[in-house]
Amino acid sequence: MKITWKLIVVLALGAPSGVYAHGLGEWNGLMSGMLHPLTGADHLLALAGVALLGIRLGGKHSWALPLAFLSMMVLGGIAAMQGLAVGLAEVLIAISLLTVGVLLLGKRVKQGAFLTSFLGVFALAHGAAHGAEMPVNALPLAYVAGFVVSCALIQLVASFLGGLIQRSEMSTRGFQAFGLMLAGVGLHMLSF
Repeated sequence: MKITWKLIVVLALGAPSGVYAHGLGEWNGLMSGMLHPLTGADHLLALAGVALLGIRLGGKHSWALPLAFLSMMVLGGIAAMQGLAVGLAEVLIAISLLTVGVLLLGKRVKQGAFLTSFLGVFALAHGAAHGAEMPVNALPLAYVAGFVVSCALIQLVASFLGGLIQRSEMSTRGFQAFGLMLAGVGLHMLSF
């Protein structure tokens, strides 16, 4: 039987977490970091929303906005791993979904450094949530590398899909539909 890399990945992802806890801290950190953004709908949606917002703005914003968001997430994650708490992180995460959703709902989105800085505050909260949930036995560098790779891949996929939406006949409605969903999730999170 030929064992392919796909089978190895499937087996690794399906293995019980206890398998990684015995002398495989680097692997555990990397996998935990990669899985955290994928298993939290709030993070996944925010990352996708920011990437779509960048595509909608166009030009350099298509890569600069997601990159700035990811960079601030890393800073927030490292700060949380060092014991610095970002107060009300979960509330800020919910507000980030609502904000990005509302921005996508608009017919026109204002560009500029203010928007990037504004979203950066929310990115710090997302990063702090990632950092605070790092497993005890994980190596911090492996964990950060894992969540950076996963977040970047989410943003790349969302940017690709955003490009397809942008070229469609109903581009504004496509972005607005995702924005409505994001805003709804954000409001739902704030209601608890």
